[in-house]
This record gives sequence, structure tokens and C-alpha cells, in this order.
Amino acid sequence: MADDTGAAIQSSDKCNKNEWANLWRNLILSVVPLFFGSLLFSGLIELYKDDISSKRLILTDQFRPMREIAVNCHNLHNRLSNEYINLSGSFALSFNELNRVVNRGNSLGPDYAKIADAVLSTRSESEKLVKQLDGDVNACYSKLWRQYEEVAIVTASYEDFLKISSHHIDNMNAILRKSGDEIRQISGDTDLLKVWNGFVELAAAKNRNAEQAQHYIEANPRLFSIATEFNAHMSRREAELLSERDAVSNEAGSLFAKKINELFAEGFFHRLFRLI
Repeated sequence: MADDTGAAIQSSDKCNKNEWANLWRNLILSVVPLFFGSLLFSGLIELYKDDISSKRLILTDQFRPMREIAVNCHNLHNRLSNEYINLSGSFALSFNELNRVVNRGNSLGPDYAKIADAVLSTRSESEKLVKQLDGDVNACYSKLWRQYEEVAIVTASYEDFLKISSHHIDNMNAILRKSGDEIRQISGDTDLLKVWNGFVELAAAKNRNAEQAQHYIEANPRLFSIATEFNAHMSRREAELLSERDAVSNEAGSLFAKKINELFAEGFFHRLFRLI
């Protein structure tokens, strides 16, 4: 009888232990997946937030500044083209006033010197501005090109950008080659530097007279016309180059905008699965 009672107690203890073991196993099986699942989901959510944040940075820190730089470059380049026209006009005006001095120097009033000085000063300032703008334009486009490349890389569209840029670079090189030919036609066989230096020496001579100046101008009719034609040509050339660079800006901007829009347009679960 005692043996049967002991066996029953042992059997009961064994059952209790099995029940506790099953309880712990079931608890672990239910809690652990929930715990790790929550961590995984939270981690994915944070990754998604970080990814969205990085896309916003592409828009605010790279794409938008690229657009602003492009506008600035356009404005500078347009000013350069216009200033070449101003410089061309200044040379033409200087030539007209020089003829006036040569032909009517003795009859011009004392105040005319102020007018002549203003004409020469305007031409000098225009020359300085052209030189400054030319440097500013080159620096601006160098900065813009680096911005293009960075945005192309982060939007995974570098190859597409190269196709756009190479086409317009070829067009710009063709414009420059044509410009070189036209500049040679404008200058012809005239040694402009020699002719100009001769005129400067004549103008600076103490014993100069109107007849000598008139004779020199007549002997060198291209003295001012070359400068006038050259700067008018440069204005046209820069306008053509500006058109090509604007085309790069517009096409690249559209490409990058489309790529960035595609990134933001992806759905939540699609983004999660892609991150996984």
C-alpha cells in the first residue's frame, strides 16, 4: 500500500514538471518571436525613416542648389554676351569720336574733352567687365558641372547624364571651331597688335597733328572695325554656347527630377522589402 502511494506521488510530480516545462516552452515560443519580430519591425521602420530622410537631403542639399547654381550661371553668361555687344558699341563710338577730334579738333569746345574722356572710360570699364564676367562664367559652370555629377551619382543616373552632356559638349566644340574660323576671317592678314601700338605711339607723340592722325586712320581702316566686329562676334558665340548649356541644364534637371520622384513614389511595403 505504501509502495503504491509513493509511486502515485512520483507520477504526480513528474506530470507537474512536464506541465511546467510545456508551459515555459509555449511561453518562450510565443514571446520570443513577438519580441524579435517587434525589434525587427522597429529596425525596419527606422531604416525606412533614415532612407526617406536621405532622399530629402538629395532634394534639399543637392538638387535644389544645383538648380540655383544653374540659374546663376545662366544670368552671368547672359550678361557676358550682352557686355560683348556693349564693348563692340564702345569701340565703334570711340572710332567716331576719334574721327571727330581729327577732323574738327580746333573747332571743338573745351568741354568736349570731358565727353571724349567719358567715351574712353566707358570702353575701358566694359573691357574690364568682360574679363571679369568671363572668369566668373567659367568658375560657375565648373561648380555646376561638379553638382551635376554628384546628383547623377546619388540618383543612379550617371550613364544617362553622360549621354546628355556628351551630345551638347560635341555641339559646343563645333561652335568653338566655327568661331575660330570666323575670328580668323575678321582679322584677316591685319597685325592688329602692331597697328594698335602704332596708333598709341602716334597719339602719345608731343608733335602729333591732325593730318598725321587722319593719314594713319586712313592707312589702317581696320584699326577699330576689327575690334568692333570681333566683340560683336563674341556676343553671338557666347549666346550660342549659352543655349547649349541651358539645354544641358534643362535635360539634366528633368532627368534628376524624374529619378528623385521615382524614389519618393515607391510604396511603404515596397521600400521595406527592398531594404530587406
